[in-house]
Amino acid sequence: MAGRGEDGTGAGGDEHAGDGRTSDRRADPRRTLDDAFEALSHPYRRRLLAVLHRRSPDAEPLRFPEDVVAAVNATGPPAVELLHVHLPKLSRAGYVAWDDEDGTVSRGPAFGSVRPLLELMAEHPDALPDGPL
Repeated sequence: MAGRGEDGTGAGGDEHAGDGRTSDRRADPRRTLDDAFEALSHPYRRRLLAVLHRRSPDAEPLRFPEDVVAAVNATGPPAVELLHVHLPKLSRAGYVAWDDEDGTVSRGPAFGSVRPLLELMAEHPDALPDGPL
């Protein structure tokens, strides 16, 4: 079948290897559509992933908390919630690379598997129930 991985699951790679745009399903077959929707289910995670999507893969990492708190457009004391809930969740899924010692956040090894949803949201911002990101 065209467009399918060797196991027939659609877990194929992509020609953009090395530029942060690879389809990471081959590297981590556990990344599913449900995983992507879960990552996008909270506004902080959704906004952070959208900001990383808009940035060049070669861009300097975001700094935590300054850049990350600004990226999610948070109100109130979001740094604690980001630190203890959202960054670990995105990091475990591989969507972000979070270096808690350096305080930096960048695209993770599985970022490519959430990219199609981010592109769809970017292309149709007015169709989203919560409006543009």
